[in-house]
Amino acid sequence: MRLKKLILGLSIIIVTFMLLSIFESTHGTLAGDQDKTVDYEKAIQGCQEALKVYTLDDSPVQYAAIQCHLVIAYHILTELKDKAINCAKAIQAYQEALRVYTPEDFLIQYTRTQINLGKVYRIVAEVLVEVPIDIIPQSCPNPLNVKGKGVLTVAILGTEDFDVTEVDPVTVELINVSPLRWALENVATPYKPKVLVKTVKIRLDKSWGKRQSPSLPATDPWWLFKEALKDRGNWKGLLFGEKEQVICLKKIEDAERTVAVYPKGRLEISQNVLPFNLILQKFGNCPISGDNVYRITELQINNESGDTGELDYVKDYFAKAQFIKMSDAEKLSRPSFEKEDANILIGKELSTDRNTLGPDGYLDLTLKFDAQEIVAALGAVSDGDVLFIPLTGELLDGTQIIGVDVIIIIKKGN
Repeated sequence: MRLKKLILGLSIIIVTFMLLSIFESTHGTLAGDQDKTVDYEKAIQGCQEALKVYTLDDSPVQYAAIQCHLVIAYHILTELKDKAINCAKAIQAYQEALRVYTPEDFLIQYTRTQINLGKVYRIVAEVLVEVPIDIIPQSCPNPLNVKGKGVLTVAILGTEDFDVTEVDPVTVELINVSPLRWALENVATPYKPKVLVKTVKIRLDKSWGKRQSPSLPATDPWWLFKEALKDRGNWKGLLFGEKEQVICLKKIEDAERTVAVYPKGRLEISQNVLPFNLILQKFGNCPISGDNVYRITELQINNESGDTGELDYVKDYFAKAQFIKMSDAEKLSRPSFEKEDANILIGKELSTDRNTLGPDGYLDLTLKFDAQEIVAALGAVSDGDVLFIPLTGELLDGTQIIGVDVIIIIKKGN
C-alpha cells in the first residue's frame, strides 16, 4: 500500500503538471477544442484514480488537493462542452475540498476555494437557466438515509413563467445519475424567500426602574447605541448558517446605505455598546439618564412589519461591572467579562426555512432516481452533513439548465 501511495503521489504531481500545461495551451493555437477536451478528460481520470487511494478519512489533505485539481479541469471544460454538467461537477468537487479546508485549519486554502467557487456560481448565474427544484417534495428538511433502498424523488417545479414540458427529461441528471422514470404532475410550490432585506427599523420599549440622584453627570447611552446601529460596517449578510457558500449578488446602487442579503440567508447587526435584555444600572461610572433596558419589540422590513420570531440574539463578551452595580467582593469573585446578548440575527435558519408547500396549480416534472446510485455518487459522507445537490439538464431547444437543493445525510444504525 505504501508503494502504491508513493506511485500515486507521483501521479498527482504529473496530473498537476498536465493541467497547468493544458491551461497554458488554451491560449495558443496548436490544439483544437476537441484535443483540449480529450486532454482534460484524461486529467480527470488520473485524479479520480488517485482518489481511490487518497481518501477523505486516510489522507484528507491530499484528498482536498486532488479535488481542487479536478475543479481546474471541470472549470475549463465548461468553456468547451456540457456547461451545466461541468459546473455541477466543479461545485461538487469544491464542496468536497471544503470538508477539509476549514477556516480554522486551512484559512488560506479555504479562502481561495470559496473565491473560486464563487466564479463557478457566476457562470451559473450569467449563462445557465436556473430552475426551481425540490428534493423529496413537501419534505422539510430533505433527509437521505444512506442505507435506504428504493427511489429518491426530485421535482422540477413549474411556475407562471416556466413550463416544465419544455424540459427534455432524457438529459436530466442529479449529480451525474440519470432518473429511472419521470412523470408530469402537480406536487409542490417553489420556495419563495419571505425576506429580502433592504432596510430594518427597530423600535425599543420604554424604561423602568428607579432614578437615583447622580454623583456624576448622568448619561444616556442611547446616542452611542444609535450610532452603532447606523454604522453600515456593522451590518452583514450571512449565508446558510455554518455552511457558508460564495454567492454572486447583483451589484446594488447606493451600496453605502444598502445591505445586500441573499434571500435564503440571514442579516447580522453587530454592536458592542451595551447588552440587550439587561437592566442597566449604570453606564461606565455614570448613572443612566435615559432608558435602562434595550430589546427589540418590532421589526420593519421595507416599511412592513416583520415577524420577531425570525430574530435571534448572538452573545458576546461584556464587562458586566460597567452596566450593573457590584460590590468590591463581587468584582473580585466574578469573571471580568461575561457573555450577554450583543448582536442581532434576522431571518430563519436554512434547516427550518425550506419548501414544505403543496401543489400550486402548475405542472411539475417529477423524476425518480435510484437512492443507492445517488449515495454512491456522493462518495464519503458523515451523519448530519448538509449538502447542496445540483441537478442539470437541457430544454428541448438545447438550452442548459441547472437547479440546486439541499439534503441532510442520515446514517441509521451508526
